[in-house]
Amino acid sequence: MTLKIMIVDDDKEFVKKAKEFSFDANILTFTDPGEALEAIKSTNPDIIVTDVMMPGIHGFRFLKIAKDLIHSPNIVVISANPKEQVEKEFGSLETTHFFRKPLSRDFFNHIDSQIDTLKNVASPTKQQSFADVPINQLNRLAALFMKQQDFLFHLALTDKDITSGDYRQQREVFEDNIALLLSFLVGEDSIKRSDILSNLATAYQTWQKKVMNNVDKFIVPRSVKCQKPFSIGIRIPAGEYPFTGIVESYEVLLRKDQSPLLKINAVEQVLSPEAAVEPYDSVAGVLVLTSRYLDYLDRRLAETLEK
Repeated sequence: MTLKIMIVDDDKEFVKKAKEFSFDANILTFTDPGEALEAIKSTNPDIIVTDVMMPGIHGFRFLKIAKDLIHSPNIVVISANPKEQVEKEFGSLETTHFFRKPLSRDFFNHIDSQIDTLKNVASPTKQQSFADVPINQLNRLAALFMKQQDFLFHLALTDKDITSGDYRQQREVFEDNIALLLSFLVGEDSIKRSDILSNLATAYQTWQKKVMNNVDKFIVPRSVKCQKPFSIGIRIPAGEYPFTGIVESYEVLLRKDQSPLLKINAVEQVLSPEAAVEPYDSVAGVLVLTSRYLDYLDRRLAETLEK
């Protein structure tokens, strides 16, 4: 049985992160409470999470209508304001669960508990021991880890804009959820956390390993003599590339068991892991960034030739 969680909040950034919450349920997100109400009868969510301060239909009004449309006693109210202020403005929360944003681990634990309860009610013959819980959480962590690594590899493979920092928010969502699950499993025990992540990396390829196994997709030896020199100068989120000025020629030299050597004009430069855009550290990161830098040079050359 797959449960459904409806999350309603006019904060688009929060909703974007909420889509990646690692609950054992389908997550339906809405930024417009009116649209959520239109979809509520067809989706029939098992758990509803809603903000209070929203334009048009505030959270309490949304819940009142929602309760008339479906039977869902599993209601959670969230707000950036303290509970006392919310109750002063909208009335008593009564038995409704309330959590203040930014959401703490208590919120996620509560939702997990609601999901477990609903599943046990739906399957009364199912026997669930305490030992089953960690395995379930480990499976969720493994799935999230795999999704994170696939995301980073896809980013390395397809995102050729070396000035882009758009990946950061999505990456933070993955990291936050992984950290949350690790805390649930082993608390703040750094050794156990490290062991779990190491075992996951052994069982499933990290994005770095995927890059090294598909190195031909990221870097191709080339030597370009520019008939029409062009100027470059670019910043990236974590620093600057070492070369700015007029480009007359460029090439990349592959060296066995070492980072590539980028040569622009007569200047040679190793793009070391320390110069990489986080999270692209390690040799794999250097390969990806070198590829992106060459791609940038190719684009700049093409733009110059078009003029």
